[in-house]
Amino acid sequence: VDGKQYARKDANWSEVTGGGGAVATPPVAFSVGLKTLVSSSSNFVKLSFDDVLYDDDSLLKDGKIVIKKEGYYQLSSRVGTSGMSKRLFLYITVNGTRVSRSSDASITEGGHWTTSFSTLVKLNAGDEIELEVYGEPESYVISNTSLLTNFSGHMVSSITEGEVKEKE
Repeated sequence: VDGKQYARKDANWSEVTGGGGAVATPPVAFSVGLKTLVSSSSNFVKLSFDDVLYDDDSLLKDGKIVIKKEGYYQLSSRVGTSGMSKRLFLYITVNGTRVSRSSDASITEGGHWTTSFSTLVKLNAGDEIELEVYGEPESYVISNTSLLTNFSGHMVSSITEGEVKEKE
Protein backbone atom coordinates (compact mmCIF):
# COMPACT_ATOMS: atom_id res chain seq x y z
CA VAL A 1 0.00 0.00 0.00
CA ASP A 2 1.43 3.35 -1.04
CA GLY A 3 -0.67 5.60 1.25
CA LYS A 4 -2.62 7.21 -1.61
CA GLN A 5 -6.38 7.16 -2.15
CA TYR A 6 -7.86 5.53 -5.23
CA ALA A 7 -11.32 5.45 -6.79
CA ARG A 8 -12.75 3.39 -9.60
CA LYS A 9 -14.44 5.42 -12.28
CA ASP A 10 -14.25 2.78 -15.02
CA ALA A 11 -12.23 -0.40 -15.49
CA ASN A 12 -9.05 1.35 -14.26
CA TRP A 13 -8.19 2.54 -10.77
CA SER A 14 -7.21 6.21 -10.69
CA GLU A 15 -5.55 8.17 -7.92
CA VAL A 16 -7.83 10.89 -6.53
CA THR A 17 -6.89 14.00 -4.64
CA GLY A 18 -8.56 16.91 -2.96
CA GLY A 19 -12.14 17.68 -2.28
CA GLY A 20 -12.85 20.14 -5.04
CA GLY A 21 -10.85 22.84 -3.32
CA ALA A 22 -12.51 22.38 0.07
CA VAL A 23 -10.28 22.99 3.06
CA ALA A 24 -10.29 20.55 5.97
CA THR A 25 -11.40 22.26 9.17
CA PRO A 26 -10.51 21.27 12.71
CA PRO A 27 -13.27 19.69 14.78
CA VAL A 28 -15.82 21.95 16.45
CA ALA A 29 -16.79 20.94 19.98
CA PHE A 30 -18.03 22.57 23.17
CA SER A 31 -19.16 21.64 26.66
CA VAL A 32 -20.60 24.20 29.06
CA GLY A 33 -22.29 24.07 32.44
CA LEU A 34 -23.62 26.14 35.33
CA LYS A 35 -21.74 27.64 38.29
CA THR A 36 -24.66 29.88 39.28
CA LEU A 37 -27.67 28.46 41.12
CA VAL A 38 -30.90 29.05 39.17
CA SER A 39 -34.16 29.40 41.10
CA SER A 40 -37.34 29.38 39.06
CA SER A 41 -40.64 31.09 39.74
CA SER A 42 -42.20 30.08 36.41
CA ASN A 43 -42.55 26.84 34.46
CA PHE A 44 -40.12 27.83 31.68
CA VAL A 45 -36.51 28.89 32.30
CA LYS A 46 -33.84 29.58 29.67
CA LEU A 47 -30.43 28.65 31.03
CA SER A 48 -27.51 31.06 30.78
CA PHE A 49 -24.37 28.93 30.91
CA ASP A 50 -21.39 30.37 32.78
CA ASP A 51 -18.93 27.49 33.14
CA VAL A 52 -16.78 26.46 30.17
CA LEU A 53 -15.52 22.89 30.31
CA TYR A 54 -14.11 23.18 26.78
CA ASP A 55 -14.85 25.53 23.91
CA ASP A 56 -11.95 25.75 21.48
CA ASP A 57 -13.89 27.92 19.01
CA SER A 58 -15.19 30.38 21.65
CA LEU A 59 -18.84 29.61 20.84
CA LEU A 60 -20.19 30.62 24.29
CA LYS A 61 -21.47 34.20 24.13
CA ASP A 62 -23.70 35.76 26.80
CA GLY A 63 -24.72 32.37 28.20
CA LYS A 64 -25.70 30.80 24.85
CA ILE A 65 -23.89 29.00 22.04
CA VAL A 66 -23.39 30.97 18.81
CA ILE A 67 -22.46 28.77 15.84
CA LYS A 68 -19.56 29.87 13.63
CA LYS A 69 -19.45 27.03 11.08
CA GLU A 70 -22.44 25.66 9.15
CA GLY A 71 -22.98 21.93 9.52
CA TYR A 72 -24.74 19.08 11.26
CA TYR A 73 -24.25 19.07 15.04
CA GLN A 74 -24.88 16.42 17.68
CA LEU A 75 -26.15 18.25 20.77
CA SER A 76 -26.50 16.69 24.23
CA SER A 77 -27.83 18.11 27.46
CA ARG A 78 -28.44 17.15 31.06
CA VAL A 79 -30.22 19.07 33.81
CA GLY A 80 -30.55 18.29 37.50
CA THR A 81 -33.19 19.95 39.69
CA SER A 82 -34.83 19.81 43.08
CA GLY A 83 -38.17 21.07 44.38
CA MET A 84 -40.32 19.44 41.69
CA SER A 85 -43.05 16.93 42.15
CA LYS A 86 -44.66 16.50 38.72
CA ARG A 87 -42.74 17.08 35.48
CA LEU A 88 -39.36 18.08 34.07
CA PHE A 89 -38.22 18.18 30.46
CA LEU A 90 -35.87 20.18 28.23
CA TYR A 91 -36.04 22.02 24.92
CA ILE A 92 -33.17 22.92 22.65
CA THR A 93 -33.93 26.19 20.87
CA VAL A 94 -32.34 27.60 17.72
CA ASN A 95 -32.82 31.35 17.32
CA GLY A 96 -35.67 31.20 19.84
CA THR A 97 -37.53 28.34 18.12
CA ARG A 98 -37.86 25.00 19.90
CA VAL A 99 -36.32 22.29 17.70
CA SER A 100 -36.09 19.30 20.04
CA ARG A 101 -37.61 18.12 23.35
CA SER A 102 -36.49 15.56 25.88
CA SER A 103 -38.75 12.96 27.38
CA ASP A 104 -40.06 13.53 30.90
CA ALA A 105 -37.49 13.21 33.66
CA SER A 106 -37.19 10.53 36.23
CA ILE A 107 -37.13 11.23 39.95
CA THR A 108 -34.09 10.18 41.92
CA GLU A 109 -33.56 9.56 45.60
CA GLY A 110 -34.36 12.54 47.81
CA GLY A 111 -36.72 14.26 45.37
CA HIS A 112 -34.05 15.31 42.89
CA TRP A 113 -34.90 15.09 39.20
CA THR A 114 -32.58 14.67 36.24
CA THR A 115 -33.22 14.47 32.53
CA SER A 116 -30.91 14.25 29.55
CA PHE A 117 -31.16 13.83 25.82
CA SER A 118 -29.29 14.10 22.56
CA THR A 119 -30.35 15.25 19.10
CA LEU A 120 -28.90 15.95 15.65
CA VAL A 121 -29.60 19.37 14.09
CA LYS A 122 -28.48 21.29 11.02
CA LEU A 123 -27.12 24.68 12.05
CA ASN A 124 -26.02 27.77 10.15
CA ALA A 125 -23.30 30.27 11.01
CA GLY A 126 -24.76 32.81 13.44
CA ASP A 127 -27.44 30.49 14.86
CA GLU A 128 -27.97 30.96 18.61
CA ILE A 129 -28.52 27.76 20.59
CA GLU A 130 -30.11 27.76 24.04
CA LEU A 131 -31.40 25.21 26.52
CA GLU A 132 -34.84 25.79 28.03
CA VAL A 133 -36.13 23.90 31.07
CA TYR A 134 -39.79 23.17 31.80
CA GLY A 135 -40.74 22.14 35.33
CA GLU A 136 -43.82 21.60 37.50
CA PRO A 137 -44.70 23.03 39.91
CA GLU A 138 -43.52 26.52 38.95
CA SER A 139 -41.03 26.87 41.80
CA TYR A 140 -37.87 24.75 41.54
CA VAL A 141 -34.08 24.98 41.68
CA ILE A 142 -31.66 24.00 38.89
CA SER A 143 -28.40 22.45 40.00
CA ASN A 144 -25.38 24.74 39.80
CA THR A 145 -22.81 22.05 39.23
CA SER A 146 -21.62 21.23 35.73
CA LEU A 147 -21.71 17.55 36.64
CA LEU A 148 -25.53 17.71 36.79
CA THR A 149 -26.38 20.60 34.48
CA ASN A 150 -24.47 20.79 31.21
CA PHE A 151 -24.81 21.28 27.47
CA SER A 152 -22.38 19.93 24.90
CA GLY A 153 -22.12 19.47 21.19
CA HIS A 154 -19.86 18.73 18.28
CA MET A 155 -20.01 19.09 14.53
CA VAL A 156 -20.42 15.71 12.87
CA SER A 157 -20.34 16.99 9.29
CA SER A 158 -19.62 20.36 7.77
CA ILE A 159 -21.51 21.57 4.74
CA THR A 160 -19.13 22.35 1.91
CA GLU A 161 -19.25 22.70 -1.82
CA GLY A 162 -16.98 20.81 -4.17
CA GLU A 163 -16.40 17.36 -5.49
CA VAL A 164 -13.63 14.78 -5.50
CA LYS A 165 -11.69 15.07 -8.74
CA GLU A 166 -9.38 12.65 -10.48
CA LYS A 167 -5.70 13.56 -10.25
CA GLU A 168 -4.35 14.73 -13.59
